[in-house]
Amino acid sequence: MIVYWTVRALAKAILKIIFRLHVEGEENLPADGPLIIAANHKSFLDPVVVGVAMRRVIRFIAKEELFRYPGFSWLIRQLAAFPVRREGHDVAALRKAVSFLNSGEAVGVFVEGTRIRREGLGEIKPGIYLLARLTGAPVYIAAISGTWPLIDRNGRFPRINRISIRFAKLDADPKSERFAKDKDAYLALLGKRLEEELAALKTSSSHRD
Repeated sequence: MIVYWTVRALAKAILKIIFRLHVEGEENLPADGPLIIAANHKSFLDPVVVGVAMRRVIRFIAKEELFRYPGFSWLIRQLAAFPVRREGHDVAALRKAVSFLNSGEAVGVFVEGTRIRREGLGEIKPGIYLLARLTGAPVYIAAISGTWPLIDRNGRFPRINRISIRFAKLDADPKSERFAKDKDAYLALLGKRLEEELAALKTSSSHRD
């Protein structure tokens, strides 16, 4: 994990100095044991932001296309990512995620399944429900703001936004009577909570500015 912590330290310095990274709620995350992070996704910076904001290693599920280039594949594996096939149901990736959680690790999921490069959330995919139901791991929302757009109206990169992230526990047990037979209700609640946390994050950001 030497590469992980080295890259994290460098990324943290960049995000703090250039993007004025602000973190809320990280102190409430479990310090150990299984943990699912359910995040929104606007930019390739999002997994970096989550990794920097957390004090423990997080294993992100990443699209398999990112692993096709040997050098980059080596790097993101060192950063604890593992691949998933986005078409159909990738049972192998699900089993690997379950294995990590059952071993007491943290797994990160971008709940929309891909980057949503527009305002608002995309459709919440069912993978998060399956992971929570199979493992019983607590789910914490990671609401990320400011990572999109990264290119300004003059075409310059990067656009220097303030980046903020807010963690909050999702109090919903997929094994409960309410959700055991209603996956859609669980996903709808998760989406609603994520929208609420994003709204709260924007409010707190406006007060800081």
